[in-house]
Amino acid sequence: MIIDRIVRKVEQLKQISSTRGAQWQLGPVWSQQQLAAFEQNHHITLPSEYAAFLQRVGDGGTLWGAYGIVSLAQATSEECDRCAKPSPLTQPCYNRSLPETYLDGLFRIGTSDAGFPRYLMITGNRPGSLWEDSLGYDNGAFERLQTTFVEALEKWLDNTIAS
Repeated sequence: MIIDRIVRKVEQLKQISSTRGAQWQLGPVWSQQQLAAFEQNHHITLPSEYAAFLQRVGDGGTLWGAYGIVSLAQATSEECDRCAKPSPLTQPCYNRSLPETYLDGLFRIGTSDAGFPRYLMITGNRPGSLWEDSLGYDNGAFERLQTTFVEALEKWLDNTIAS
């Protein structure tokens, strides 16, 4: 299972990093009870891979991308309410084609190494999919990446461990 590999790679990165003077920090793992209470309180079902990540790896932290992984526990009520609404996104959106509700169903989970905001689809036609916002740049788009959050994290871990 991919979460098992991520757990091993996070431990490997921590060991390597301690010899390089770098520190990687993760938020606390969630219990099944915390996960169920969060989902019930916010009327959502988290994508299974992300729920497993929360329970096995942790909630947020300095791993991945330019600024790390955003903590779900620290999300505002407004962000959580927005996650409960189905995402209208089915294809890339460009400056003129963005629906007003384009952030519905999405949780801002972090950024790319280039600093582009990345969102995890919570509710919508592809729960668990990863979306990236490069609209502020020439020829930018709000588009689904060909990977999930945990796949992108595993690739980042592989690259970081190898460097």
